[in-house]
Amino acid sequence: MNNEINWWDKLKEMWILWQHNGDCSKPHALLTSGKHSDAFNNGSKLVESPVMLSLVVSWMIENLELLIKEEKPIWIVGPAFWAITIWHELARQLNTKFAFTEPVQTPEGKMQVLKRFDIKAWDTVLVVEDAITTWWSITKTINVLEEIWANVLPYVATIVNWSWSEKLWNRQISSLFYWKMNIWEKDNCELCKCGSEAMRPKANRDKFTSKK
Repeated sequence: MNNEINWWDKLKEMWILWQHNGDCSKPHALLTSGKHSDAFNNGSKLVESPVMLSLVVSWMIENLELLIKEEKPIWIVGPAFWAITIWHELARQLNTKFAFTEPVQTPEGKMQVLKRFDIKAWDTVLVVEDAITTWWSITKTINVLEEIWANVLPYVATIVNWSWSEKLWNRQISSLFYWKMNIWEKDNCELCKCGSEAMRPKANRDKFTSKK
């Protein structure tokens, strides 16, 4: 069933994934960080559609099948907050436990912490993320789990890998999509230089999806 769906076109149509086509008359993404990008993902639109979410997660499991056969996880863990619906559905389909880490501000800076779940030392954990870009949240999640001596599997699962690497440090990235995402500082944006305007994507969907 999954092979019969053109996933890239379907997720673009649902405003879940977007990538600039190189036309400088079209806008590009102004990220929450203030940086500019030629791509972005809007995973909240996937969460809006439970049926599509279930299909995407089943495809993730097909993609992970050979890896999971070697050592099945006890827990599925990903960073909070909105994407936890995705991790919960993955845990449901795999018949595992589910947990999430949460961002907190500490004297040492922003961190991910595990506060609500009783993951024990040596419990086998699969770490997941909806999209990998800068690696910050998923790396912090792995760090938290390793601190409690959880058995974090040597691979991570994601829907889209926007990074320029097929590995997260020494861990394999199992992703449905591998696309290179460029991120620029405002004053060094290649798309600004060619005349494209930076905009917040969610507030300007019509301009990002217009075919004119």
